[in-house]
Amino acid sequence: MKQKKDNFYYKNLVTCVECSYKAANFLKNAVRDYDHSALEKNLEEMHAMEQEADTQKHKMTSALMQAFITPIEREDLVALSSYLDDITDALDEVLMEFYICDIREIREDVLPFIDLLPECVSALHDVLKELKHFKTSKTIEDYIIKVNDLEEQGDRLFLASMRRLHESCTDPISSIRKRMSAPSSSGGISTRALRNVWIPANMLPTSYPQSS
Repeated sequence: MKQKKDNFYYKNLVTCVECSYKAANFLKNAVRDYDHSALEKNLEEMHAMEQEADTQKHKMTSALMQAFITPIEREDLVALSSYLDDITDALDEVLMEFYICDIREIREDVLPFIDLLPECVSALHDVLKELKHFKTSKTIEDYIIKVNDLEEQGDRLFLASMRRLHESCTDPISSIRKRMSAPSSSGGISTRALRNVWIPANMLPTSYPQSS
């Protein structure tokens, strides 16, 4: 019975990141084949994915409220669940920003960044699938390093994109709109999504060091 209950927590975290992966791929396709006329429809579809992720978070919260013993620290399960939900929230916010700013075209330098999002979430999926074996795993540390490497790639793309934007655009309104359709820490193809992937991955080795 205890093993069945423990498996729920690990499976729930994996399901949460699968919701994020679905949303990341949806966003990638929506941006690569950008159609301004389909923006409202895409918003609705993305929001449905965000609500699916919320449901998984609520299931975790409900289970923890009733649990006496958990396989890892209760506070860490709460934090992991919250960070995973934040990934999907950040992806949802991208299309919301597009709608608010009436984005009609996508900058070319967005495409490498948008391709990186599903790859990074997939790497986090590998981490969380291995989490239940954290005491003996020989691979989880390598998976975490991969997440870190991808997040660093995102940072480099963000810096290069922002530099090009400010070199080429002098009109304030145009600049704001282009920020929303470029990698940005405050909106657009948000670096927050990548950082929300990075945070849960890097909680794990600190709280649960690998056995030698």
